[in-house]
Amino acid sequence: NNSTPNRLYFSPTPDIQDTWDTSNSYIDCDYSVSGLAATSNMLLIFSQGHTERIIGSTPPPGSDMDRTVIGSVGCTDARSICVQENNVIFANPRGVWLTNGAGFASLTTEGLIESYWQGLFEDYDVASWSIAAGIYRSFYFVSIMDGTTLVDTLMCNVPRRAWWRLGNVKGKMFAQAVGQQGVIEGGHRGQA
Repeated sequence: NNSTPNRLYFSPTPDIQDTWDTSNSYIDCDYSVSGLAATSNMLLIFSQGHTERIIGSTPPPGSDMDRTVIGSVGCTDARSICVQENNVIFANPRGVWLTNGAGFASLTTEGLIESYWQGLFEDYDVASWSIAAGIYRSFYFVSIMDGTTLVDTLMCNVPRRAWWRLGNVKGKMFAQAVGQQGVIEGGHRGQA
């Protein structure tokens, strides 16, 4: 919603097809929402420069939900958000981050590519660039595009924090195949 970019609306339970109560069943966050990630025990709400967390199971009204800001690290492109083993990985021009909802680890700093990563974003424009990512086993793939131009594509072995460059992937989005083991699909820029 453009007039309340910091508002999250909740569906009726248990039937999400019932009429939504947009007058009472919402939570206002501190910052404009740029992305969401759900794990088994929380909902992470990303803004450009912050991450908030909601825990609880009963949406408003009469909610048991608790919202708190967990840090000044945000996500500029929701396509970079991936959930892996109850952790969330996401990106912004400062780096690639991993959180368990309590704190942050910089995969780019720990992988010794922080300066390289930040150098890729010298002309970054949130309106025209994309940071798209996907997970395959323990690998995080991230493709950075300036409109139709590939800036770079990288792959991180998350447990080892080891990074590689991939020269032939122009991903505008990634998704894991449902019901299949070991498959990741990518939307390649310029291909049908």
